[in-house]
Amino acid sequence: MTSSGTYSFNPSLTEIVLDAYDRMQIRGPEVTAPQIVSARRSLNYVLVRMDNLGINLWCVDLQSVALVQGTATYDVDPSTVTILDVYRRIGSGQSTQDIILSSLSRTDYASIPNKATQSPPTSYWFDRTLSPTITLYPTPDQSNYYTLYYYRMRQIQDANPVNGQTADIPVRFQEMLASALAAHLAMKWKPELAQALQTYADKVWSEAALEDRERAPLYLNPILDGYYE
Repeated sequence: MTSSGTYSFNPSLTEIVLDAYDRMQIRGPEVTAPQIVSARRSLNYVLVRMDNLGINLWCVDLQSVALVQGTATYDVDPSTVTILDVYRRIGSGQSTQDIILSSLSRTDYASIPNKATQSPPTSYWFDRTLSPTITLYPTPDQSNYYTLYYYRMRQIQDANPVNGQTADIPVRFQEMLASALAAHLAMKWKPELAQALQTYADKVWSEAALEDRERAPLYLNPILDGYYE
């Protein structure tokens, strides 16, 4: 036996839609134009739900912002779902130093008495509005040497099942997308199958989400000296 030797399986969104209807026992020639329009909406609802269910590693990227002396607040790309790790870099070229910043809640930031204090920033507040921003504290005290870096998770790109478009997901989530789409569509077109399809979709999501994680060891080193005194 000889395997294919390829790794190119990446069905188009149209194929995923047809597969979802197959799972509902609605075969390709039976799919109507309103059902295609309905599938486009459902596809995007499913992808939005994926944004909310966890950290999608393939959507994580590194952003950078040149800091300005006396300016505490900076715009964040609206496609940002959440900010993960934030650090500032001082210096340039081969002479740099990175310092991690701690996160603040809205209440934490509001409770700071003098927000205009200028010093090397040590913390940040991510304001998750429709036009998100990141605010630093203390306010940067110099602009020539500070750069802010942060890892963020962006939204999954919109899905439109036309012209051979594919989903903005890795292959390990393809089955999950087809399953979740079938469950979503069944609520509208085959309600008698909705519960069974949703149960399977939840199972496939759990499998995919469990795999989509960083495999790094965690070390805990508690300080117990004072406990035994």
